[in-house]
Amino acid sequence: MTNRLVEFATLIRIEATQVVAAPPDDVFDFVADVRNAEAWHGPLTDVELVDAGPVRRGSAFRAKLAGHGDLLVTVIKYQRPWDVRLRIEAGDLLFKVSIGLARTGAGGTAANIELATTPLGNERWLTPVRRHTFRRALERAAAEAAASIAHVRV
Repeated sequence: MTNRLVEFATLIRIEATQVVAAPPDDVFDFVADVRNAEAWHGPLTDVELVDAGPVRRGSAFRAKLAGHGDLLVTVIKYQRPWDVRLRIEAGDLLFKVSIGLARTGAGGTAANIELATTPLGNERWLTPVRRHTFRRALERAAAEAAASIAHVRV
């Protein structure tokens, strides 16, 4: 697994890459359905699909995140089986999760996971003080997600 940190004035972005021993279609279906997120991001709980029908662009989920309370997760890009992007609203924090998939030579999938956070409202004023804490939390989340996704067996 590789990690890379990129920081901007009001944005922290972490990337992690993981190879998964499953085909891209299976990995995509697993990560695009946010109800599976509890398996690859432990602090996320009580995930439910808000609207009816299959998961698609525009699908919305409600969830809880330890330390942040209620979340609204929206699928903002759904390009099966290569790219899924999620927008997560958590009070004064906006998270974006991008998962790009590529087929590997061994029939598996390389998953590039990017987690980014943008502070909103009053949280913007606290960011300079809490930047290190945000960065560590996102690094842990990216590493945890990558490690858990590596064990996808759909």
